Amino acid sequence: MKYIILLFFIISNYINLSAQKMLSEEESEWLTENVISFSSPIDQISPEELEGISLPNGTKVVGLGEANHGTKEFQILKHKLAKYLIHDYAFNTIMLEFPYSHGLLLNDYIQGKNDAGINILTDQKNSEYHNEQMLAFIQDIKLINESRSDSNKIQFLGTDIFGKPYAFERILSYFGQVDDAFEELLHDHQYLTKDRYTYPSKDNNRTFKKISSTILKQLKSNKQSYISQTSLLQYNRIYRLAELLRIEWKGNSRAKEVTKNILLTLNENSSNKIFYFAHSLHVGKNNSHFEGNLLQKALDKSYFAIGTDYAFGSFTLKNMTDLNNIFPDTVQIIPLENCFADHVAEINGNFHYLQFPSAPITSTSWLSEPLYIASTGMGFNRPFTSGEEFRRLDKVSKQFDSIIVFDKISPTKLIKN
Repeated sequence: MKYIILLFFIISNYINLSAQKMLSEEESEWLTENVISFSSPIDQISPEELEGISLPNGTKVVGLGEANHGTKEFQILKHKLAKYLIHDYAFNTIMLEFPYSHGLLLNDYIQGKNDAGINILTDQKNSEYHNEQMLAFIQDIKLINESRSDSNKIQFLGTDIFGKPYAFERILSYFGQVDDAFEELLHDHQYLTKDRYTYPSKDNNRTFKKISSTILKQLKSNKQSYISQTSLLQYNRIYRLAELLRIEWKGNSRAKEVTKNILLTLNENSSNKIFYFAHSLHVGKNNSHFEGNLLQKALDKSYFAIGTDYAFGSFTLKNMTDLNNIFPDTVQIIPLENCFADHVAEINGNFHYLQFPSAPITSTSWLSEPLYIASTGMGFNRPFTSGEEFRRLDKVSKQFDSIIVFDKISPTKLIKN
């Protein structure tokens, strides 16, 4: 019997060994020489210490992909990286996977124009950004803005197509400034703004679509008058909100509209540089269903994508087993063979940065082979049973220009209301 057990052990280890990508001496040497490792945890790193993360000349948009939305280290990384890009590369706009309409309210708060604007984040307990690390990030950017002139303040904006009730509420407020008579015509539809956070019903979506055409026609007919009363920037953003009232998530529409929101924001001012963060799939360059691919096509080398990965730990994820009672839950990462992060985590440090070569060489060809990298969606409705549920096979260097790998991750700390 003991020989059977021993044989089973040998076979199991052989299978695991053969499943794991073994780097050659040349490949290991290249990795060790090119990885920048940080010995301190991310929360103890100053933004200035991230200077090894260098951007190519002409970079206009940096995308940071989150392997999941519920990792404390990823949230702190966004904060530190944003401050580094603001200080060293003159970035002035932060955009996130958050409704475009809600982002305008959050931006009001960041700009010091509406203290209640922060509620758009803190009131939404099921938001991926309902955590103390994100709140500290926002408060810090607000503090930076207090010492800047109005024309030089950092913007904090959303990119997504959701948030129609608040979009309509903001449109009504705009017409209250420029055209009381037209605002009065829209009053019958104020019931649509009752809950600014919910996704509209099918009937309400149809109503939004009809209203959109009416509003856009009014905006076009009175463009110069409205701009003279407010500004071109305000007018263009209201126009975009009216367009989004008619957008439905079908096929590739979400990625296209998110891309449009980023490019419109980029072109609002010739000095704009955008730091955009979202789930890794959205930021990666090699998937035509997501905006990273569309940004790459539109901006070419002006778009720089950074991925994230981890070796082990735990993180926060929505427990969606009962859709009437969705709540944040902690999940433990299940080990898996052939993971990209395992190779990097063998190098001493708490987290590591690797920029991929622009052209493949012999010692880096393995980076364009399928390897498991971390990637988890918004939630789950079943117990996790295998490591594949946390990761996907991907060609890492095809997706990202560089990557940040954490040895260990931990859950976000949720905001206490």
